[in-house]
Amino acid sequence: GDITKDQFYDEIKSLAGNALLEQVVIEQILENNYKVTDEEVDEQFNSMKEQYGDSFASVLEANGLTEKAFKDNVRFSLLQEKAIKDVEVTDEEIKKYYDQAKYELNGRHILVADEKTAKEVEDKLKKGEDFAKLAKEYSQDGSAAEGGELGWFTVGTMVPEFNDAAYALELNKVSEPVKTEFGYHIIEVTDKREVKDYGTL
Repeated sequence: GDITKDQFYDEIKSLAGNALLEQVVIEQILENNYKVTDEEVDEQFNSMKEQYGDSFASVLEANGLTEKAFKDNVRFSLLQEKAIKDVEVTDEEIKKYYDQAKYELNGRHILVADEKTAKEVEDKLKKGEDFAKLAKEYSQDGSAAEGGELGWFTVGTMVPEFNDAAYALELNKVSEPVKTEFGYHIIEVTDKREVKDYGTL
């Protein structure tokens, strides 16, 4: 049958849209702040081409890349390297990350669009109403059908505001409404366990 350009676009968007858009946005931001010259790209490209030797063409083919697409990837990597050199990470930030990342949390949440609704849900929870029942009734997240259950998660899985609020909670204590880009979350951490063989700071 016929496949239209619009059908193809919609399929691409649903399969890889977010990842592609994120890369384009990141690349745009990096290009606005850092410069990578054609000479730098060529130098890196030639070095990698030499490293692969006779197998270079087959490596490109295996990854579905042309030489131009490969150079674009090299340019993006060089932009990222320049940006990373500008990032300063303090000892306090390292310790905070370590203290969180050595644990996994099991939790649930209720996500609503506005603060007023969040306060309403919070009040009902304080009066002893069932978390799972309220999640099914109010939550606008895909986890609503499961009573807001998120399963096990670790650092980096959730957006920063959610992450920090969850890791600061005592077990089975419900958070105040936490604002993120998605709306207002009410979070409860139901279990916590150490990550096996995580290593020392």
